[in-house]
Amino acid sequence: RRSNPGAKPMPIDLPHHHPDAPEEPRHPRFKRYRIGDFARFMGVGPDYLKHYERQGILTSEIRDNGYRYFPFNQSATILEAMRLQGCGFTVREMGPMIYERTGAEAADALRDVRASLEAKIRREEAVLAEVKKQEAWLRERFEKPDEWEIRRSEGFYFLPHANGTDFIKDERIYDILPAWMEGMPIVKSALRFTPSACAFGDEGAEPPPLDDFFRKNAVWGMLVGESAVKQLGLPLNDVVEYFPAGRRFVHHFGGRGALDAMASLADGTHRLYRAMREVNQRPAGMAAADGADGTAAGGTCFMEIRMTARRNLDREAYGLFRVLLD
Repeated sequence: RRSNPGAKPMPIDLPHHHPDAPEEPRHPRFKRYRIGDFARFMGVGPDYLKHYERQGILTSEIRDNGYRYFPFNQSATILEAMRLQGCGFTVREMGPMIYERTGAEAADALRDVRASLEAKIRREEAVLAEVKKQEAWLRERFEKPDEWEIRRSEGFYFLPHANGTDFIKDERIYDILPAWMEGMPIVKSALRFTPSACAFGDEGAEPPPLDDFFRKNAVWGMLVGESAVKQLGLPLNDVVEYFPAGRRFVHHFGGRGALDAMASLADGTHRLYRAMREVNQRPAGMAAADGADGTAAGGTCFMEIRMTARRNLDREAYGLFRVLLD
């Protein structure tokens, strides 16, 4: 066919991308909602939307009237963010998960979250078991407020924290103390003390002044069983004391005035000592008094306060003593 010299050439549409690449998606015109309406439709609050917008997860437009508007399609992003939140991701982790990571990278992130959730569940199960045990133990104290037994128990660890009147200044304590505190109530607050020799009728032994007993014989700290250390993954260092498995004299106590036991622990009149004398028991390694202050060499005891009530009125408390016998 002959060409027409005066005709204009037909335009040719050239592709703007690789011919095998998917076509750009086409979107409808989404309705836009004021922040209050959008929040209500999504079951969240306006502050939730603002927070996620500040984190770069959501986008909005502010019109001339000063109101913030969110397009309908942002609802899908909110649902994705809430799904990630339910899985355990933080807000800062959501942006990369939604906009940057590949599917394989997302799977790795889910693996890490799964491990964290499994550890949390193990801890919650351990706490639930401890709460059940403590409830049963406390109810038993109402019937038997003053009871003792000799039993063999596992080894345990003790993290010293304070003497009777002041915190111990050792940075090794405070490097690991936060992790131990998070382990409560499985980790217990406990007082480690050495009885005065007069508590067991040693000849010539005199009770020490209460202040001396606190400064020299009493150390507050955190106590936890050997198996719980492994279960909770608690950190250990050189300042932590270990007491191996062995026989213990365990004295359960509870009731009004129990918080005021320090004076009787110091002067040797506490009912713990009476109970031990009645069955001819002494703390392991306890020798006769070796000083004018009436203290004895060796003999390690622990007091756990497990529950208090009406502290400022009845001084009500419930707990137990552990006395190492071997």
